[in-house]
Amino acid sequence: MKKAKELGVRTSFDFNCRARLWSHKETSDAIKAIFPFVDHCFCGELDAIYLLGFERGKITSIKLFKIERKGE
Repeated sequence: MKKAKELGVRTSFDFNCRARLWSHKETSDAIKAIFPFVDHCFCGELDAIYLLGFERGKITSIKLFKIERKGE
């Protein structure tokens, strides 16, 4: 992902988590570490709540969210 961003390639990331492979904390930390290199991110409501810290009941729709970067 980092190399793609260095080359100016737009990137996307789909959570597609596997709870049996990583702990909740490991998954959350890994996803947050990738975010600086992601332009478009796809996730479900529960992923947004449990892995990103969104508050339950405050989400009206999550289909796609874009991480904005300064200067874009």
